[in-house]
Amino acid sequence: MTFQELQPGQLVRIARIHALLGELAPVVQVEADMHQCTDGTCGCWVVTTRDIETGRARPYHRPADFPVTVITPAA
Repeated sequence: MTFQELQPGQLVRIARIHALLGELAPVVQVEADMHQCTDGTCGCWVVTTRDIETGRARPYHRPADFPVTVITPAA
């Protein structure tokens, strides 16, 4: 699945852009609808998530075609 296809409610792993080989991304829940970056100089998308282990909110800023690992489908 790609970053642009994420929907609220899904549990996913979104890797760091420059992740090390074998590095495991945290499990996060997609909380808010995706929107395009307002910078205007990139074609990236932004989505708000919540880390399952820490409970911290975290925005992710990635290209639309960035691969993600889906753990559970959208409700």
